[in-house]
Amino acid sequence: MPHEVPAVLTGLADLYRKSAAGDRGGARDFTCDYEQVLRHAGCGDGDEREKAEDDLKRAELESGALLSLDRAPRSGFLLRVRLSRDGGEEWLFQRLGLDSPSQRRSGLASFFRAMADQPVPEEWMSEWCDWCGRLAAQAMTRGSVQPFKREDPEGNELLLKALLGVIHWREESLIRYASSVICGDSKRLENLEGRLVSALQSILGNDGCTLEDRGILRKPRRLTIHGSLVLRLGGEAVDFAPLPGPTIISETSLTLADEVITKAG
Repeated sequence: MPHEVPAVLTGLADLYRKSAAGDRGGARDFTCDYEQVLRHAGCGDGDEREKAEDDLKRAELESGALLSLDRAPRSGFLLRVRLSRDGGEEWLFQRLGLDSPSQRRSGLASFFRAMADQPVPEEWMSEWCDWCGRLAAQAMTRGSVQPFKREDPEGNELLLKALLGVIHWREESLIRYASSVICGDSKRLENLEGRLVSALQSILGNDGCTLEDRGILRKPRRLTIHGSLVLRLGGEAVDFAPLPGPTIISETSLTLADEVITKAG
C-alpha cells in the first residue's frame, strides 16, 4: 500500500520550496521554526496538531536523520524542524511522491540547453545559443528566466514554438494571420506579444525590437498622400492628382504597383 501523505510534511515541503534553499540549493541544513511548520500545515492545535507531531516524530525515525527535530537541551521542548543539506530534500520530496526543487531546476535547465539545438537562421545562431546558455545557468540559481516561467512547462513549450515561428517569419503579414500559421490560433501571438518582444530584445541586446521588425503587423501600414501620384497596377493607371483632399494608400498597394510616378521633389 502507498504511504499516507502527512499534511505536516506537505506543509514543510511547501515552506522549503519557497525558501532560498528551494530556489537554488542550500549550503547548509534547512531549518524552520517548529510552530511555523505546524501552523503552515494547518495543524496548529487540537487533534490535527497531535497527529502532526506524531507524523513528524515518525518521519524523523524513518528518514535516518535526514529529517530531525531540534530540541531545547534541558527541557526537550521542540524548537525547529531540520532537513539535512545532504539528502534531506531528496528524501522529503520522494516521500511525498513529488519532484524536488533540484529536479525541477535541472529539468528547466535541460529545457533551455535543448533549445540551443533548435534550428534558427544562421545570422541568429550565435546570439540564440548565448541566450539559451544564460537561461540554463539562471535556471539553476535564483535568477530570472523571463520571459519563460519556472512552474509552467506547458506554457514554456508554447512560448518557444511561437518564438521560433516569429524568428523564422519572412513575409509582412497581419498578426492574426501570422498567429494562425505559427500557432494554429489567431490570437496567441497577441496574447504572447509582450513576452515575445522581451525575448527578441534579450536575444539581440536591442531594447527597441518589436514584432514589426519581423514583418508581423498589428494593422496594415498606410500612407496619406495629397497631390501628384500615379500607380500602375496590372496595366491600369490610377491617378490621384485630381482628388481634392488627402487620400490614404496601403503600403501593400505601393509594394504591388508595377510603377509609381510622382512629380514630388
